[in-house]
Amino acid sequence: MTTASFEHARSDILSRLNFKYLTRVGCLSKRCREFFVQRGVHHKIQSFRFRWDLWVDDGDDDDDDDDCDVYFQSRLREWIEIAVRCNVEVIHLVVIPNNTFRELPASLLHCKSLKSLTVDMICNISVVPSMDFSSNLECMRLKDVSIKNDGDRFLKWISGCCTSVKELLLEDCVGVNNLVIESSSLESFCSQSH
Repeated sequence: MTTASFEHARSDILSRLNFKYLTRVGCLSKRCREFFVQRGVHHKIQSFRFRWDLWVDDGDDDDDDDDCDVYFQSRLREWIEIAVRCNVEVIHLVVIPNNTFRELPASLLHCKSLKSLTVDMICNISVVPSMDFSSNLECMRLKDVSIKNDGDRFLKWISGCCTSVKELLLEDCVGVNNLVIESSSLESFCSQSH
């Protein structure tokens, strides 16, 4: 079998996998991950759910933990970007125990197809969409998220641009001080701080 025919056969097999199994294969092989990134542009996925229960070792090998953390963050960021390019409708991200995931990709809130967003991990949102960007979000649940720069602008964006939002939960979120939301579509709003 020639290299070209092998590549074609591999691409044919991988193109038949759904997003869940393609993600698993992408974790194992750099070449498969590259195919995964390319495939993301041409397909639509309904939901992307990611849950990571991290086992924390109390050993003294902090360098390995840092390497794992950097690898984990870059992979998760890459998968979120692919899901956004695939016009995802539901994103559910949970990382336990909560290690800091530095920055959620700005494309996440700029995703027109996104209808439901759940984020349960220590992370930052620094880029809030402009007031010109109309979102189709219907449900947003944020836990342990820090809204950087201007939390009031974030709430104004929800009030003015998320015209379909029905449910909003902000639990232990930092940076949203003035909780004023004006929305005719909002049915459920909860803000908790422990």
